Amino acid sequence: MQKTAVITGSFNPVTSGHLFLLEKGLELFDRIYMVILVNPDKTYLTTVGERLDMLKKAVGKYDNVVVDAYDGYACDYCIKVGAKVMLRGVRNPVDLNYELDLRRQNLEFKGIDTILLVSDDSHRNVSSTFVREHGHE
Repeated sequence: MQKTAVITGSFNPVTSGHLFLLEKGLELFDRIYMVILVNPDKTYLTTVGERLDMLKKAVGKYDNVVVDAYDGYACDYCIKVGAKVMLRGVRNPVDLNYELDLRRQNLEFKGIDTILLVSDDSHRNVSSTFVREHGHE
């Protein structure tokens, strides 16, 4: 059976932190879905289509990575593609607390577990917001 995981985000834009998470995830899973979640409460600089194109270009060298967009809950997407696990990156204690709460909810309500991967020091301060505001990582 193929081991499958899902990485979600706005990817607004794709950062080296996202790619670090993907590369670590590929050491553990046979297939990874990288999914742009559409959040109607957020404002984006680019359209979903533009973000899909950027993400596809960023991960194009991996034939076992599927890029998609989804207008719904991450857990429902996992169920749709048969993934039992989401991969999430943790950069600091604030991220950890948030992700642990989210993990509990996802597991309790939908049966989807989360594997938290700790970022290395070079990605500790990388976020899409930082890249947008400063133009680089």
